Amino acid sequence: MNVFSKIGFFSLLLFLPAQAAENNLISNGDFEKLEAGKPADWIIYPAGSGQRVEITTEKINSGKQAICFITENPGSGKTGISSPFIAVKEKTEYLISFWVKPEKVESEKVGAFGEIVFYDEQQKRIKQRELLNMRGDRDWMNISQTFTAPEKTASLKVNFSLHVGATGRMYVDNIILDISRGSRAVNNIFNATSDKIDNRPVIFPAPRQAEYSGKKLADLGTTAAVYLDSFFVDFPGQHLEDFLKSSGISVKKCSRNEIDNYSGLRIYLVSAIPDFIRDKAVKFSIPQHDQGYFLYTGSLPNAGKILVIGAQTGHGLFYGLQTFKQLTSGKEKNIQISEALISDYPALAIRGMVQGVQWFRFWQENRGQKETQIERAARLKLNSLLLPGSWLDSAFQTQFRLPLSAEQIKTVKLLIADCQDKFINLNFCLGPTWPADYIAKTMKNKYPDRAGFDYLDEEEFVKLFKRLDEMYNLGMRSVSFNFDDLRYANQHVLHDPRHKEKFKNIGRAHVYLVTRCYEYLRKKNQPVSISMVPLVYTDPLRADDEGKIYLQELKELPAGVKIIIVETKKESLDYFKILTGRYPVLWSNFLAHYENTKALVFPPFSDGGREIDKLCHGYYFLPVMPLKEDFRGMSWLCAADYLWQPAEYNPEISFQKASSLMFSASIGGILKEFSDYKNRVFSTATQPNYPVYGNTKTEKIDYCRKVMADFLQFRNKIKNAEFGNLAENLIQEINTYQTQWELIIKEIEYRDFPCQAASFTPVLAGRDEEKNIISKSSQIQDLWLVKTMNPPNAKTAFYLSYDSSNIYITAFCSEPAVDKIIAVKTEKDSEVFSDDCIEIFLGPKAAVFMPYYHFAVNSLGIVFDEEVRSGAAELDQPDTKIMEKKWNAEAKTAAWKWSGGWAVQIKIPVKDMGVQLITSGLRWRFNVGRVRYGAQKEFSALAYLPAGQFHTPERFAILEFK
Repeated sequence: MNVFSKIGFFSLLLFLPAQAAENNLISNGDFEKLEAGKPADWIIYPAGSGQRVEITTEKINSGKQAICFITENPGSGKTGISSPFIAVKEKTEYLISFWVKPEKVESEKVGAFGEIVFYDEQQKRIKQRELLNMRGDRDWMNISQTFTAPEKTASLKVNFSLHVGATGRMYVDNIILDISRGSRAVNNIFNATSDKIDNRPVIFPAPRQAEYSGKKLADLGTTAAVYLDSFFVDFPGQHLEDFLKSSGISVKKCSRNEIDNYSGLRIYLVSAIPDFIRDKAVKFSIPQHDQGYFLYTGSLPNAGKILVIGAQTGHGLFYGLQTFKQLTSGKEKNIQISEALISDYPALAIRGMVQGVQWFRFWQENRGQKETQIERAARLKLNSLLLPGSWLDSAFQTQFRLPLSAEQIKTVKLLIADCQDKFINLNFCLGPTWPADYIAKTMKNKYPDRAGFDYLDEEEFVKLFKRLDEMYNLGMRSVSFNFDDLRYANQHVLHDPRHKEKFKNIGRAHVYLVTRCYEYLRKKNQPVSISMVPLVYTDPLRADDEGKIYLQELKELPAGVKIIIVETKKESLDYFKILTGRYPVLWSNFLAHYENTKALVFPPFSDGGREIDKLCHGYYFLPVMPLKEDFRGMSWLCAADYLWQPAEYNPEISFQKASSLMFSASIGGILKEFSDYKNRVFSTATQPNYPVYGNTKTEKIDYCRKVMADFLQFRNKIKNAEFGNLAENLIQEINTYQTQWELIIKEIEYRDFPCQAASFTPVLAGRDEEKNIISKSSQIQDLWLVKTMNPPNAKTAFYLSYDSSNIYITAFCSEPAVDKIIAVKTEKDSEVFSDDCIEIFLGPKAAVFMPYYHFAVNSLGIVFDEEVRSGAAELDQPDTKIMEKKWNAEAKTAAWKWSGGWAVQIKIPVKDMGVQLITSGLRWRFNVGRVRYGAQKEFSALAYLPAGQFHTPERFAILEFK
């Protein structure tokens, strides 16, 4: 699955179909030209009997002809076409647009398929980009994508096919490939297709099988007759009544005989498809799935207007109702219902969001007043909420030894009831191995040698079981035991000698705890789902040996225990199964990276593969915090689309549907221009990073002012266009950029450019070398707080020097509370950055942002080091940083303290960073910072870091060896 630009969230507004392009790079993309009865300028490859490629004049999108692929035998290979090699330019953005109509396409994996393949000058394949993968029946739809030709690309091919193992028919028409031309192209695209989009109902998540007539039911009257099959005992019918009431339609509950003779709108909620529509629904059925549903909206001669929702459970009926709501438009007397036939069920059993404290407060503040995240989740057919950490308060997760307060009980009961009413399961997380008051006091490393949980004390288990009983009696039916991030409380290893003797390692202790709880909860009258977030919860392929041993211990967990991890790559999930004996439940942070910015719209969800439903038991995504959420929660739409059917998900189509709900043609061009400009200004896609270009102070300031002027032009365009409520969001975004550029100009004016490192070789002697260091090294003072540029309470002075083979950095750290300095890490490459420490960032190639090298040194002189490189080559994710902790430098340190602070001296050999020799005039990227935790949490740095993150190489200073 391709990773989309996270800053250029509007680059995908080129998703809609263009009827023509001025410079189509594909010859005969409309298939109007034939040679010997075959489409000219295309290569045809039917693979065997029962397969053919035909020109059709009956089913076309426009013009007189289209192409059709037909496969009757599933095992006979691909049936398709390929373009010749098309010359393109590397690193250039292109637009591809085409129309496709799959018809009765059936396949286990890949069905109606499209791709672009990129080649170098020797026509050697470089990379492939998927355009299309569909099954079932669909009307003509447009798919358009913008893409950038990868580095070293000289040509490409465009291929369409019915893939190996697929049967059915696939029609393709009007293929266009052109250089992306921004706003003019967008406006033409919107104007050419607005009618086609407006006439098609937009359903989230997209149904598995659907047919739409294009007609709408109107004149529905003021009363609907409703029949509910007695088979259903768990369907909350009030939801249907409330929805109809909000549409100006009252409900008349009827028996089957009464409703069959009713003349107005008839609504059937049934477990079997009624005989009177069987001829219309011959290709459809009620899925044999507890969350599946069948839906029919239409009219019959002499029978009036009819809605049928069929399912095997009340849960399925509820999901059918959510789809019915999306087929309904208008208000009161003008209510209309799109005619549709739908059969649908999800691929993933667990589909949900992670609800932290911000979303919990949002629910508290808005319940009963406007749509909460629970109501939104229900609308989008999400069925689970994971409640991690301190979602309720700072003590809920860890202080299981105390009974729940009356207020906690009231809140939990209310939340469970709200979710149960909407078929949403709440998965409560407990962290029993955290020290009891750790989170409440938020003090790092407060418990360096004490166990958070006594695994050999039965009284501990009695208290834990009592908490589980409390939650069960309130309605809890899912619980997760969380062991992630225990290293922050120094609980990632066993401390108690008794525990070490009994369990040998922390993994066995965690398995013992979870197994005891699992066996206890199994005795309950109603089943309780058990899961855990392990200590090692990220990519198992990148785990160290100790981490892999931990995961292997999890094989001993009962088979019914699910494991939640933060990883989505297929190879990693397969390896996880090898280590643990089971596939996990996934937790994705794809959207969480934006929590430091407020963007109007995020990209389509793309944090997993098409086969993910075969590699996991479920999937949670972490949404953006409500106060920083994207416009109308659009990011949720694409995420829900993906979680419902990963194998069918197409991010471009999903984004197109979501955008069509909120954007008009008049604003598309400006949005595209705005997006393209931001893509150029902000060099990475994770969040705005404010790189500044220029070789002198003047050049850098001029660059900043030019960018500010350009953003002001966009602000004026937005004010003068019909953006409605969007204008406020966009203007707020631009104002934020302007404020940050002003601060960056202030930084440039204040700082020396470049920073200097003197030619001097100090002795690594600590306090005894202070005078020489201060007199002969170059000095950097006045670090400022990373987000505000205000002075920190504790000052830090850095001194820099070098010789041909080494860089020498000394930091003098004033500290008003020396007795509160945190310094517990005593091993090389332990998490020194969780102590009070200094941090150093060195990038030997000043012209590029990565790789760079990161060092952290605490007041004991203990070093953590790592190489940080781009994920572009290894992961095909240029905005991902690979932190290579196995990288090591032969750095040497000396550390000392005095009554007013502490100091550290470090010698770093440059050969470890791939540099043979330092010479005068050489320039590197460079930043230094300081972290305080003990007396006060404070982060300061040389470079201004708007997002507050040290790992922002675009903001690093330039260091010159003088």
